[in-house]
Amino acid sequence: MPNFSGAKTDERLVELWLARRAPSTRRKYAEDLAKFRDFTENEPLAAVTLSDLYDFAGFISVLMAPSSQGRVLATIKSLLSFANKVGYLPFNVGAAVELPKIKDTLSERILTEAEAHRLMNAPRNARDRALLSVLYAGALRREEAVRLKWRDLKDRDDLGGGVGQATLFGKGSKTGIALLPASVYSQVLALRKVSEGTADGKAERYAAEDEPVFRSRKRRNGLGGHLEVSQVNRIVAKAAKDAGMDRPISPHWLRHAHASHAHARKTDLALIRDTLRHSSIATTGRYLHARPNDSSALHLGL
Repeated sequence: MPNFSGAKTDERLVELWLARRAPSTRRKYAEDLAKFRDFTENEPLAAVTLSDLYDFAGFISVLMAPSSQGRVLATIKSLLSFANKVGYLPFNVGAAVELPKIKDTLSERILTEAEAHRLMNAPRNARDRALLSVLYAGALRREEAVRLKWRDLKDRDDLGGGVGQATLFGKGSKTGIALLPASVYSQVLALRKVSEGTADGKAERYAAEDEPVFRSRKRRNGLGGHLEVSQVNRIVAKAAKDAGMDRPISPHWLRHAHASHAHARKTDLALIRDTLRHSSIATTGRYLHARPNDSSALHLGL
């Protein structure tokens, strides 16, 4: 099919697509398109795949309410449809993407920054406060947090005094990296000194490299093992109750809150995506880094 648009570049095509729209609409569409271009790292429209669109839809599902998700996806679909109709693209990959039709409940599951801080400060013991802070600051999943061992942590003084790095192990063989702001990393390091009963009373020592960071109070061979996921659920639920929150808050709410708060602070979308360690069947190799130098964790109010 001939290219009737006359456009030689994506930028020119976008100009033609926006040309006859109202100024306010042009601004909004340009903002929506910028989100997608940030996510795909300015990948040419001709190279955009269905996988890219599904990955983007999944990504914004933790940032926006369904109504906003639908508007952004409709904008991208409109551009791709226009590009195909005028012959700039040989096919319309956006035609296969459906807009969200779910109840608008995401806003009910997003904590404000003040609520997130109340939740993190609610537990009376240091372990639980550190756990909640790590879930929020590092955008960790429950499974990633409970699997942490001391050997998985290291200092990142090159990023500023006190910043730490955690190597994460998720389900299967998935591995990720999370940076922890100094205020959070210091809470975690304080847990390494453990007290144990001896014949002479209590003795303090530093936990070994292969011991859990978040130790259960259930004793196995005299030592507490890793926390279980069900225990994390109970810790978060109790913290929410102690903080005076009457909603059924789960650990994943802190991950949602991280994304929402980083986005509100104008953090780059690609950086939030990488920090959340979203699984992608079209991964480019940028999702996982052995030594990342930035993270949306460092752009929160911590």
